[in-house]
Amino acid sequence: YDEAAALWQEALKLDPGHFPALFNLGYMNFTRSRFWEAEPFLARAAKAKPDDFNTRYLLGNTLVSLGRGEDGLRQWRAALALQPRHAKLMQVMAVEYSKGRYFAEAAALARRALELSPNDLNAHLVAIKACQDAGESAAIEIARRAVEKFPASARANFEYGFHLQRVGQTEKSLPY
Repeated sequence: YDEAAALWQEALKLDPGHFPALFNLGYMNFTRSRFWEAEPFLARAAKAKPDDFNTRYLLGNTLVSLGRGEDGLRQWRAALALQPRHAKLMQVMAVEYSKGRYFAEAAALARRALELSPNDLNAHLVAIKACQDAGESAAIEIARRAVEKFPASARANFEYGFHLQRVGQTEKSLPY
């Protein structure tokens, strides 16, 4: 690590905007959970190459890890604009939107991710939670589809049973 970092630093001395050096120094610090050190390199890399998905994605993760959720979401929105069908990123963003109490945005993004990944249990679970937080009745329908698609999943069964119970269908909820 130290030898590679020193070489990338040398490259930056020759060219302060050298994208590979900026990205790799940011990535190296990110992988070591040194987010405070990763952030300036990744921010500079994003300026040097604004259309790089990986840079925007990592910068978003870094900023969220530093407790700067709004800034992280901005970077993730830029990443999503570059890869608009990236369902995993949508799921991560939905969770972060919910933390910020942007429930409608979280639900819309989670439903979109579910449409792109209908065979992903986690996409169902994120969508159920996001719709529940937004007060949307779609949560019970998504939970029903989840338990049909993943009948062995304890979590899918729980979610469907929970939502049935919430709407007053206690007897129907008991098997789940």
